[in-house]
Amino acid sequence: MKNYKNNIAFFILIALVLNANAMNANSKNASINTFALKGFSNSQQSDSPILFLRSFFKWYKTKVDYLNNHIYPIKMDIPNNAPYRINFNETEKYLSVLKSSGFFSDNYITYNRDLFKKIDLTLQKTKQDDGTVDGLDYDPIVHSQEPNSILENLNNIKLIVIKSLVSEITIKMQTPFDRDTYSLYYLKKTNGKYLIDKIDFLIAGVVQK
Repeated sequence: MKNYKNNIAFFILIALVLNANAMNANSKNASINTFALKGFSNSQQSDSPILFLRSFFKWYKTKVDYLNNHIYPIKMDIPNNAPYRINFNETEKYLSVLKSSGFFSDNYITYNRDLFKKIDLTLQKTKQDDGTVDGLDYDPIVHSQEPNSILENLNNIKLIVIKSLVSEITIKMQTPFDRDTYSLYYLKKTNGKYLIDKIDFLIAGVVQK
């Protein structure tokens, strides 16, 4: 009888130890998950539109060369020196990466898809077969023919909020290269998250088309 009671006590002790270990592991996992969620929230869903845009530029720095390779015009028939055309299979890959990044609104994606179509229609009319193509002769995000010169020196750009409403923020981005040129990034806030909705490039205060 004594041995029977000792066995019961032993098994109860084992059960208590296992239960304590399980609770400790769950607690650690909960802490890790909470930390991961906070990290994600602070990176792309910061309450600061300036920090949001800076995090975007850091992301874009790693993608710019890959992305811009998808928007070069192509010749439909190189041997016969045929006119340029837009390669829509490639531009869709470009737009897909922007969309999946979580930094851009649907409106921005749709606008640029339509822009590629307009450029293609212009190419069909003009029959251009050499040189650079209007609208594709610069990086469309930072509006520069040398985007890496900007993205590799992010500490040198100035970001200033010039308009701030509940769900609409406009930020001016100026580089040290030219005081008369700058970009405006129009952000919208939906469900607590900022998205780039539109980008304008200005020279002496005039929007460039």
